[in-house]
Amino acid sequence: TDQRERLEARRGEPSVLIGGGGGDQLVGRQGENTFKYEKSTDSLSDDPDTLLNFNPKEDEIDVAGVLKDHNISAINIQPGPPVEVGDVQLTHEFGVSTLTIKVNPEGPNFSIRVDGVNLLPQHINFFHSD
Repeated sequence: TDQRERLEARRGEPSVLIGGGGGDQLVGRQGENTFKYEKSTDSLSDDPDTLLNFNPKEDEIDVAGVLKDHNISAINIQPGPPVEVGDVQLTHEFGVSTLTIKVNPEGPNFSIRVDGVNLLPQHINFFHSD
Protein backbone atom coordinates (compact mmCIF):
# COMPACT_ATOMS: atom_id res chain seq x y z
CA THR A 1 0.00 0.00 0.00
CA ASP A 2 0.98 3.64 0.01
CA GLN A 3 0.69 3.83 3.79
CA ARG A 4 3.44 3.23 6.33
CA GLU A 5 3.65 -0.44 7.21
CA ARG A 6 5.74 -2.74 9.39
CA LEU A 7 6.49 -6.02 7.65
CA GLU A 8 8.31 -8.86 9.38
CA ALA A 9 9.98 -11.89 7.82
CA ARG A 10 9.11 -15.40 8.99
CA ARG A 11 11.64 -16.72 11.47
CA GLY A 12 13.94 -19.46 10.18
CA GLU A 13 12.80 -19.56 6.56
CA PRO A 14 13.65 -17.58 3.43
CA SER A 15 11.45 -14.48 3.13
CA VAL A 16 10.87 -11.80 0.50
CA LEU A 17 9.70 -8.46 1.90
CA ILE A 18 8.18 -5.83 -0.42
CA GLY A 19 7.21 -2.62 1.33
CA GLY A 20 5.30 -0.71 -1.31
CA GLY A 21 4.84 3.05 -1.06
CA GLY A 22 5.36 5.07 2.10
CA GLY A 23 8.16 4.93 4.66
CA ASP A 24 7.84 1.31 5.77
CA GLN A 25 9.76 -0.71 8.36
CA LEU A 26 10.90 -4.06 6.99
CA VAL A 27 12.20 -6.44 9.65
CA GLY A 28 14.45 -9.37 8.78
CA ARG A 29 14.50 -12.53 10.86
CA GLN A 30 16.78 -15.55 11.14
CA GLY A 31 17.09 -17.12 7.68
CA GLU A 32 17.72 -15.58 4.25
CA ASN A 33 15.75 -12.39 3.68
CA THR A 34 15.36 -10.46 0.44
CA PHE A 35 14.25 -6.85 0.74
CA LYS A 36 12.78 -6.29 -2.73
CA TYR A 37 11.92 -3.03 -4.47
CA GLU A 38 10.01 -2.95 -7.76
CA LYS A 39 9.39 0.80 -8.24
CA SER A 40 11.23 3.92 -7.12
CA THR A 41 8.03 5.10 -5.39
CA ASP A 42 8.37 2.13 -3.00
CA SER A 43 10.91 4.17 -1.00
CA LEU A 44 11.54 7.81 -1.86
CA SER A 45 14.26 9.97 -0.31
CA ASP A 46 11.70 12.21 1.42
CA ASP A 47 10.07 9.19 3.19
CA PRO A 48 12.46 6.20 2.95
CA ASP A 49 11.93 2.66 4.18
CA THR A 50 13.98 1.47 7.14
CA LEU A 51 15.38 -2.07 7.13
CA LEU A 52 15.93 -3.67 10.53
CA ASN A 53 17.86 -6.84 11.44
CA PHE A 54 19.62 -6.94 8.05
CA ASN A 55 22.24 -9.72 8.11
CA PRO A 56 24.90 -8.97 5.47
CA LYS A 57 26.08 -12.61 5.53
CA GLU A 58 22.79 -13.98 4.16
CA ASP A 59 20.35 -11.16 3.30
CA GLU A 60 20.17 -9.02 0.16
CA ILE A 61 18.54 -5.83 -1.04
CA ASP A 62 17.07 -6.25 -4.53
CA VAL A 63 16.65 -2.98 -6.47
CA ALA A 64 16.80 -4.53 -9.96
CA GLY A 65 13.09 -3.80 -10.52
CA VAL A 66 13.60 -0.11 -9.71
CA LEU A 67 16.44 0.19 -12.22
CA LYS A 68 14.53 -1.76 -14.88
CA ASP A 69 11.44 0.42 -14.33
CA HIS A 70 13.58 3.47 -15.20
CA ASN A 71 15.52 1.79 -18.04
CA ILE A 72 18.78 2.13 -16.10
CA SER A 73 21.27 -0.41 -17.41
CA ALA A 74 24.45 0.87 -15.74
CA ILE A 75 25.20 2.37 -12.35
CA ASN A 76 27.97 4.59 -11.03
CA ILE A 77 28.77 4.15 -7.34
CA GLN A 78 30.24 7.38 -6.02
CA PRO A 79 31.07 8.97 -2.67
CA GLY A 80 29.07 12.16 -3.22
CA PRO A 81 25.36 12.78 -3.72
CA PRO A 82 23.87 11.33 -6.92
CA VAL A 83 23.87 13.83 -9.80
CA GLU A 84 23.23 11.82 -12.97
CA VAL A 85 20.60 9.12 -13.52
CA GLY A 86 22.17 5.82 -12.46
CA ASP A 87 24.40 7.39 -9.79
CA VAL A 88 24.44 5.45 -6.50
CA GLN A 89 25.59 6.70 -3.11
CA LEU A 90 26.14 4.57 0.00
CA THR A 91 26.68 6.43 3.26
CA HIS A 92 27.09 5.24 6.84
CA GLU A 93 26.63 7.59 9.77
CA PHE A 94 25.81 6.93 13.42
CA GLY A 95 25.02 3.25 12.83
CA VAL A 96 22.70 3.85 9.88
CA SER A 97 23.54 3.15 6.24
CA THR A 98 21.67 4.91 3.46
CA LEU A 99 21.41 3.75 -0.15
CA THR A 100 20.41 6.51 -2.58
CA ILE A 101 19.91 6.07 -6.33
CA LYS A 102 19.23 8.85 -8.85
CA VAL A 103 16.39 7.41 -10.96
CA ASN A 104 14.98 10.58 -12.56
CA PRO A 105 16.63 13.71 -13.97
CA GLU A 106 14.39 15.68 -11.59
CA GLY A 107 12.29 14.70 -8.61
CA PRO A 108 12.96 12.60 -5.54
CA ASN A 109 15.60 9.89 -5.50
CA PHE A 110 15.05 6.28 -4.49
CA SER A 111 16.44 5.80 -0.99
CA ILE A 112 16.43 3.27 1.85
CA ARG A 113 17.94 3.25 5.35
CA VAL A 114 19.51 0.17 6.92
CA ASP A 115 19.98 0.25 10.69
CA GLY A 116 23.01 -1.31 12.36
CA VAL A 117 24.94 -2.35 9.23
CA ASN A 118 27.72 -0.81 7.18
CA LEU A 119 26.03 -1.45 3.82
CA LEU A 120 28.35 -2.36 0.93
CA PRO A 121 27.66 -2.77 -2.82
CA GLN A 122 27.91 -6.57 -2.54
CA HIS A 123 24.82 -6.56 -0.27
CA ILE A 124 22.72 -5.14 -3.12
CA ASN A 125 21.36 -6.85 -6.23
CA PHE A 126 21.34 -4.06 -8.80
CA PHE A 127 20.69 -6.25 -11.84
CA HIS A 128 19.13 -9.72 -11.99
CA SER A 129 21.54 -12.34 -13.29
CA ASP A 130 18.97 -13.91 -15.63
